[in-house]
Amino acid sequence: MQSRRRISIPEFMVYCLLGMGAYVLLWEYRTSQLISDQEMIDHFYQYRSEFQELADTYLAAEEVNRSSWKTPRTDQLKKMAGIDAIGGSIHCWLDNPYSIEASNRLREMDQKKSWKECWHRTSIIIKMRGRDRYKAPALFSGVHWKNYYYIPVDPKIENGRIVPPWGVNGPENYLGMRVLPSLRYPKWERGECVLRKIEPRWFIMRCRSQ
Repeated sequence: MQSRRRISIPEFMVYCLLGMGAYVLLWEYRTSQLISDQEMIDHFYQYRSEFQELADTYLAAEEVNRSSWKTPRTDQLKKMAGIDAIGGSIHCWLDNPYSIEASNRLREMDQKKSWKECWHRTSIIIKMRGRDRYKAPALFSGVHWKNYYYIPVDPKIENGRIVPPWGVNGPENYLGMRVLPSLRYPKWERGECVLRKIEPRWFIMRCRSQ
């Protein structure tokens, strides 16, 4: 009876490295399985009216916690379009957001400590159902996910970035999100979100965790 050949330590180390490499590649491969930009664009246009009605209804809600906007109609629209949740972002996009008039209006709101007007002028993040298609963890590059992003006015895009709306003191000194022609393999930093434009006010957003 032949005895089994014993694996040497160098061979064992090679097998371990190969196994680890395959494991890493498998995890990183998952990020390439996120839903494609084109699928999201096609889905958006298939349910274009539902997306817009939901965005308009959300921004029209009177309460800061937005509970009043949830109705049987919005539930129906979300179900039809495959939407899981809608939430506001941090920017206040007034009419003519790059103007002295917008800065003056923000200053008035700041003095009155009342930002109610901005509740109706925020950008919106729309999260979709089907977590496996829209979100994927990777071992080294962090968690990746994709959403839809809506701005209630036509934003400026300069040097490949969204120009943030003016603040109380005029133009902001921070950089807006980058707008890319494709989100398939973006070159980006941890914690960054990047956009692809669908229409002047509608975008696909892809984000990476810290």
